Amino acid sequence: MAGVLKTAALVTAGGLALVVAAAAARGSIDLPPDRCIFCRIVRGEIPARVVFEDDVVLVFHDIHPAARLHILVVPKRHIMNVNALTADPGGVELAEHIARVAREQIQRLQAEQTPPDAGTPLLRPPEAAAAATPSFAVMYTRPPFTSISHLHAHAVSLPILSTVFRVLSPLLSLDANEVASTLRARAAL
Repeated sequence: MAGVLKTAALVTAGGLALVVAAAAARGSIDLPPDRCIFCRIVRGEIPARVVFEDDVVLVFHDIHPAARLHILVVPKRHIMNVNALTADPGGVELAEHIARVAREQIQRLQAEQTPPDAGTPLLRPPEAAAAATPSFAVMYTRPPFTSISHLHAHAVSLPILSTVFRVLSPLLSLDANEVASTLRARAAL
């Protein structure tokens, strides 16, 4: 347990000290929808810089971005975290929808922010530009390290600028596409 709290303490640089430490100590804390900040954003009670909305999800900018572009994809229905998707009857479809919308929206925002004559990024030779890996990542935070107990995916442009996010994300996050694939495989059993 001390190791978990020590890891949680590292996240405090991102301003989430109490929430993450409490979640690490007790598992995740699920607030009722009337007190959940994401449910309140979905209902329009708290303002957000919304970039996309459909019947299933709301997409908005993170208020503490870890990269030049950092958006959150939040289901409108309150679901505690990625672990709860396994028990959810529509969990597979929701995970696939979140991953698809996150990819589409981060790519759209990147295209809107890149001037057409920007050329090739300085640190990448022209021949590598065509074969470049995606310039974004889509991930969920592993419970109990979620700062808000409402399922949400982070879509971030690369490179990730926040040192804390960049260092800890491989340890504390799950790739959104892998989550959807794993749920699909489990559902087929």
